Amino acid sequence: MMNPTLPRSMQEDAGKMKGDAIGDTMYSGRWVLKTLMKLSEKYVEYTSTDDYRLESDFESDLGLLWDMTIEPDVANFLVEHDTLDLIMDIVKFSCSPRLTEIMIGILGNLACEESVRRKIDTNEGLIKVIINLLNFTDSPTLVQLIRLLTTCIWDMGKKAKREVESASSSDGPRETGPEEGTSHWVQCLKEETDVVYGSVNFILVSSRNEELLTATLGLLESLFNLTWYDGDYFCKQFSTKDCVQGLVEALKELTSHSEDVADSHLNHRRLRGACAHWVTVLHRLTYHELGMSALGKLADTVFDLVSSLWVEQGATEGGRLLGARCSALHLTLALELLQALLPISSRLCSIGSVLTLLGAPDEEWEEEGEGGAGLRRTLEGLCLSALGQWRERGVDIEEALRALQPEQLGILRGLLAKGNGDLANGTLDGAKDATLSELKHIIQELKIDP
Repeated sequence: MMNPTLPRSMQEDAGKMKGDAIGDTMYSGRWVLKTLMKLSEKYVEYTSTDDYRLESDFESDLGLLWDMTIEPDVANFLVEHDTLDLIMDIVKFSCSPRLTEIMIGILGNLACEESVRRKIDTNEGLIKVIINLLNFTDSPTLVQLIRLLTTCIWDMGKKAKREVESASSSDGPRETGPEEGTSHWVQCLKEETDVVYGSVNFILVSSRNEELLTATLGLLESLFNLTWYDGDYFCKQFSTKDCVQGLVEALKELTSHSEDVADSHLNHRRLRGACAHWVTVLHRLTYHELGMSALGKLADTVFDLVSSLWVEQGATEGGRLLGARCSALHLTLALELLQALLPISSRLCSIGSVLTLLGAPDEEWEEEGEGGAGLRRTLEGLCLSALGQWRERGVDIEEALRALQPEQLGILRGLLAKGNGDLANGTLDGAKDATLSELKHIIQELKIDP
């Protein structure tokens, strides 16, 4: 069945509408240009602190323009008409938080297009304006700003990784990253390190806005990845006690109301993402002496938080391998973080909880595939390292084992028997940090026969 033909008058109207449309959208190019002209004329009214509230009609038009910029054709249309320069001027002088939020939100949508990101990459003035806006105190604006920064920085980090991998495959390994001459991002971020460091730490320590905290954790992970191949500059810059304290406060805030919003899909997904960023960032600090030094100053606090949220929570959920807050990858990172903290923390690892996770049903391990195999090895390694810690600190192991449940003790006996068998052939699968002598001593103390 064919669709009926439009009447001639309607065909003419449709043709006129299409002729004014931007690309394949039905958005009017004339309306967009008219709104941009109005914006360029009126923004000076909001450069004074006397009255920075937007007129309702003007705010409505800008909000509509913001929504339209998710369309690639509209984004490119705006860039072709020098909107980046207009936004830069408005952000530099605006005293209206709402106007600044909308401008940064529009810029964030524009930056979703690779062609726009390339233009931003080469605009040093715009990049510096964006970075220094981190000093702004308006939370809605900061959410949009950090979204924009993360989009651009994540993209730059991905490009750096590709370039290094390409160079490594053709010329052999290289220790330093790609040349930075094609982009001003790394250069400007390094020049404004004090702004970036101070603002990020301030948000982590003081903000109660869950969306802002989650976005900031994502930005921090992207910053670390940006200079991963360039001496890990930003990871080292944030390897401080203040940063670790900020990360601890941020996660405590994010998880403090988790039970109240457990039935909210949006909040559930946000908390999962925040925890993933958080544990990735803390894990990266263990790669450097500076990071380990910073962690050492709050080792017990971090150990308690990681153990509670990633290990004990899973154990109390009936031995579920993966709780609501993590994937196999991020649980593995959390366990490796605990393992790194064992020597510098006064805490003792809860072996019972680790054994409960190891006793997860076979189908859960199978669902995770290779990730599950790596996770199992990490759990086994943490358990064996913890036993070594018990011995070194004079814990009465026999008494401690009496507190284990029969199922946990059975899993431990199987693990140690496996370890004892590995001693015979010189391999220790899963015992990453337990030396042969340590494991042999533990097995002898527990009287586990090969």
